[in-house]
Amino acid sequence: MSEMKRYGRIYDGLVVELHEDDRDMATLFHPDMKWVEIPKGTPVDCGWSWNEENGFQAPPPPSDDDLAAEAIIRRQGYMELATIRIAPLQDAVDLDEATDEEVAKLKAWKSYRVQLSRIEEQAGFPREINWPSAPT
Repeated sequence: MSEMKRYGRIYDGLVVELHEDDRDMATLFHPDMKWVEIPKGTPVDCGWSWNEENGFQAPPPPSDDDLAAEAIIRRQGYMELATIRIAPLQDAVDLDEATDEEVAKLKAWKSYRVQLSRIEEQAGFPREINWPSAPT
């Protein structure tokens, strides 16, 4: 058996797929697909760039703007969950039908939502974010 080799499939200058095989890649996939052998010890991953002149290049680190945008998207998902949890608890309070346990849960979920709304105020934002824990 031949030694396994690592390959990256290149599309539009980016590694979009990784594959390990001991066979010739040209015989395994459509000839229009561009596969490049990854040198041993090179930690290539999807998203890396590749060109004939420079070979494989790691993507640049994300900017603060990129990280902030990702954090806001992540926060939005957490906020939506909190809002879904809050709605029936708030309804029970508004209708004077809430149990003590429901009132406590409502406060916990609202506190969580407030904490989420303040992540941009954290000293390390957007590179370091202390995400609050969702109530149980």
